[in-house]
Amino acid sequence: MTAATKHPVDSATRTCCGGIGTHARNCSAVAPPAGAEPDVWTAEGVREVYQQVGYIAVSTDLLKCPTVTVSAEQRRDGSIGCIDILLDVAMGRSDAALSIAQARELAALLTDAAKVADGWVVR
Repeated sequence: MTAATKHPVDSATRTCCGGIGTHARNCSAVAPPAGAEPDVWTAEGVREVYQQVGYIAVSTDLLKCPTVTVSAEQRRDGSIGCIDILLDVAMGRSDAALSIAQARELAALLTDAAKVADGWVVR
């Protein structure tokens, strides 16, 4: 601050985190999309945000169950970049067998994930 103006020298200083011109890496002022969990900010000013939509119970070990997750890149201004719908199949196994009912359940989860992704897109 200067004594004459009582204002920060750099008017772009963020009051939430003290970042100059942009938010600091640990700033939580930029909200993730509704329902999303944020990762940490990178030096490039982006972070991953994600929402697990669900999983198919093919095993009692959750690490062996196919999961559906929506993942995106969020910029410091809050905008969303590339959005991906991820299907993580049973510890990387592409041969995870599904019953007919489980296949329908997976289809519903993928449809739900597309709806989540639609909600993250600014139109």
